Amino acid sequence: MRIGVRVTPDRVTGVRLVRDEAREHHSEAVEHPGGLEAALGRVLAQLAGDIEDRPTATVTFEVSQLFAPDQGEPVTVVRIAPRAPMDDAHAYSGVSVAQRALQTVHVTGGHSNAGEALATFEASGLRSRLRGQPPGGRYVVTSVGASVNAAHEIEASRILLDEAAPASVVQSHSFHNTSFSVRERTGVLNSSHLAYAEGIATSLATVAAAHIPNARLFVMTNDGGAAPLASLSLKPVHSLFSGLAAEFVGVAAVAGIDDGRIVMRRPDSVSFGEVTAGAPTVVSRSRDSAGELIATRTVHLVTLDDGSVGDWMGEPLEITVTAAGLVELPGTDGCERIELDAGALGAACSQLVEWFEQAVQINNAPEKEQALGNAEAKVRARLVSYGSPPSQVRILDCRVIGASYQNPNVVTVRVRGAAGPSPREIFEETSG
Repeated sequence: MRIGVRVTPDRVTGVRLVRDEAREHHSEAVEHPGGLEAALGRVLAQLAGDIEDRPTATVTFEVSQLFAPDQGEPVTVVRIAPRAPMDDAHAYSGVSVAQRALQTVHVTGGHSNAGEALATFEASGLRSRLRGQPPGGRYVVTSVGASVNAAHEIEASRILLDEAAPASVVQSHSFHNTSFSVRERTGVLNSSHLAYAEGIATSLATVAAAHIPNARLFVMTNDGGAAPLASLSLKPVHSLFSGLAAEFVGVAAVAGIDDGRIVMRRPDSVSFGEVTAGAPTVVSRSRDSAGELIATRTVHLVTLDDGSVGDWMGEPLEITVTAAGLVELPGTDGCERIELDAGALGAACSQLVEWFEQAVQINNAPEKEQALGNAEAKVRARLVSYGSPPSQVRILDCRVIGASYQNPNVVTVRVRGAAGPSPREIFEETSG
């Protein structure tokens, strides 16, 4: 049994899919008293049915609308570089950081693209700057060259944990990008949402446990896949833009497409996207509400004007998502409306997705094959640890990408894995 739940500030909508059974849909407004938790409880109670007679259930939540663009706690930024910026222009890292950064601490250190130290890490300088800092702060540590050698970010994090009594420390190298500012911006955005994301994850888990005991809980991610709900408490940035991704997955499932192009018409936009091997195509970076790049993989949906759908697209299937979130399919006798919320359906049909993306040094072909093999093994192991049978794990992408102009031996190893049947297969196993 698969349940997908879209949670917004004013409504909770769920879809249940069970093999060889009719699809079920239920929606509840968020009202006081009880609020969101009460509405979620009512939806899950309706969808669970006689849970004792059901196979193991999975519940996937889509929660992107719970995060407001201007929401977030202040963050202290620790920048590690050979020298401090020469002027304010070089210190600028974008509106997203400026809105959330309580202060910026510059520390000497950093590495080259080859992983060699550019300057000795100034541990004593960081300790002196931490004196007088109140406990419970949130910190983001970003070091030059950390995508290849994260030693200085790790050392700075140890000092913060020992001496600053922080609420959290985020290391920017955990978000893959060759740009210092993009990694820092992503870390700041992620850190500012941590407390709220932890509260959301706890509430969802508590309500789900009360109505569907022993269910496996997941959260939709920006790439159209799903990850364990616990990951929302660690990296909420990867679920901030999952709403459109969930709708696109739901649309692809209804359309019965594993490979093809889709034009998705919504009341406020028209988007073009592509599905390959049962998964949406993605881009490695996205833009936040301020239009600035952040390092999170997102379903590649291109905004279109009516006149820009050309012959080169191979006559993509056009599907409408109504203002109520329902799906309308074109047909010879007019439009066929599917009485299911596209976002909740996409969550129910989503596959588990795992990535490995890291900069490494490779000197020859055997080292390349070894790096790819090691990365693929890690992706497979993680997906199995999430509860997927090894036989259902598929590697969608496994490649080496150039990452450095100065050093051709420094490359990025990227592996994308998915587990479980495709959205089309999940949807077709049920009846209308």
